[in-house]
Amino acid sequence: MSQWVLEIDGAPVELKLVNGLHQREPFPGGHRYKLVVTATSGRRALESLDNGSYKGGVEALDVQGCFMELNAAAGESEAPRQYLLNSIERAEVTDKRAEIEGVCSPVVSGTS
Repeated sequence: MSQWVLEIDGAPVELKLVNGLHQREPFPGGHRYKLVVTATSGRRALESLDNGSYKGGVEALDVQGCFMELNAAAGESEAPRQYLLNSIERAEVTDKRAEIEGVCSPVVSGTS
């Protein structure tokens, strides 16, 4: 089990209101997120990320794996998703704690 704390533009946001969706060029973008995952049991904070500090070299990260873990932790929800986490621009990862930051986008609903 892990504890997940998410902020978007500096304000706390419930995990159930986001999904991870990697985009090389986030659209529409415009928002920043910070996600801190702290391991509360024997497992690593984020299984998909190796320990290390990534600044500018995050292309080597398993972004899809990380977002799959996020989506699993968020679980099913009746509440509509409000944001999509699109990129990981900075990551600092240890066995017990992972902190990642990047660009996110509001969910844009189509009109008919």
